Amino acid sequence: MSKNKKASQSQPKKKQPSHARKNQATLLKTLKIIPIVLFSPFAVLFLWEVHYNYQNSFLKYFGDLSQIPKEDLFQTVSQQFLKNFTFRPFVLAIIASYFVIQFIILHLVPGKTIKGPLTRNNAQGIYKDNGFLSYFVSILVYLISAYVLKLFRPVDVYHHFGEILATLSIIGLSFCLFFYLKGRFNPNCNDHGSNGNFIFDYYWGMELHPRIFNTDLKQYINCRIGMVLWALLNIIYLDAQYSLHGHLSDSMLVSVVLQLVYITKFFWWESGYFFTIDIMVDRAGFYICWGCIAYLPLMYTIPSLFLVQSPIELGSAKALAILLFGLSSILLNYWSDQQKQIFRKTKGKCKIFGKEPKILETEYTDKNNQIKKGMLLISGFWGMARHINYLFEICLAFAWSVTGLFSHLFPYIYVIFLTVLLLHRERRDNERCSNKYKKYWIQYCKHVQYRIIPKIF
Repeated sequence: MSKNKKASQSQPKKKQPSHARKNQATLLKTLKIIPIVLFSPFAVLFLWEVHYNYQNSFLKYFGDLSQIPKEDLFQTVSQQFLKNFTFRPFVLAIIASYFVIQFIILHLVPGKTIKGPLTRNNAQGIYKDNGFLSYFVSILVYLISAYVLKLFRPVDVYHHFGEILATLSIIGLSFCLFFYLKGRFNPNCNDHGSNGNFIFDYYWGMELHPRIFNTDLKQYINCRIGMVLWALLNIIYLDAQYSLHGHLSDSMLVSVVLQLVYITKFFWWESGYFFTIDIMVDRAGFYICWGCIAYLPLMYTIPSLFLVQSPIELGSAKALAILLFGLSSILLNYWSDQQKQIFRKTKGKCKIFGKEPKILETEYTDKNNQIKKGMLLISGFWGMARHINYLFEICLAFAWSVTGLFSHLFPYIYVIFLTVLLLHRERRDNERCSNKYKKYWIQYCKHVQYRIIPKIF
């Protein structure tokens, strides 16, 4: 072997420039994102089709498809989706009224102005703390409109829900385009910027806290459009089951009560939501905003939607057991969130389970290279697992799903989705905190060894 060849082999390989590695990573993310953006709207309509026309049965749906000649299959499936894009006046009026009413309620219902956490990019959201009262005002407006003024029949909302979902999907996609353009040409938030890739920017978002008309748009979309609609749809499903079957099943009552208690808890604690990864990390784009506008209304209500067409009588013992399990899970979820919220508000000067909290003091560097101090709670619920609240979330979701018993997969779609979502979120949060706190995060993980389930995982 020649000396030149030996010399060339002994030389270390040159590392790719950091910008090249970043571009490759962005490209890989984009390739994963494209099918999500393209197929998620159709996934929502697919689930609605299975529920409404196939009585919640995937076996019936795919069984019918298997009988269709191959040359007609594409046209048949296309028609199943396209029939929902009618844009009939009733559907447009319902959606437009809801969006406008929620905007008005957000601004007119009294509440103090509060600030969210300061991020590493020195961005801070500003919110109106009126969620709990706004939630009840929204339900009252719905009840008066439907049952006193009789402006619409709730069961008609159910029967046209496929069209509503299709329209919401288009509205959500349009909102995401607006967020992209606003973040690119008129940002109001310190935490903004492009990854240099339109598809990724559209999916992830350009701004962390976009505002318009003195309104934080993530609070408006996530909380007022998404979470309030979750509650209203459950009330509509009660009406739909009664209209279709002439009675309300105990399974429907248990499922709806548990979901409404959970949503009520959310709005009681809404100020704490502004300290979660949804608000602190996720920018306003397809991932979070289209999801709250178009994905949440179907996916999160699947357990009670299932029961509209498949009423199940649990009996007193089963109904009570599920109700108590669900309420206990909601209580534990709230208790764990409350511990962390009080810890943050008091900067550690509080009691956790009646004792002084155990604290890990940290330092981190923000985007301006300024060193800042922080604290991590390592006692109470948060000494058992780093995201024990996710365990309680999964338990309570299972509680209002198991009211559908075990004859169909359909009522468990939400809890399966939630489990995958929370596992992915835990991984993201672990990576984010590791990058932020560095050696302190290693110390924290030694103190709190389990991720979600104490002693197991």
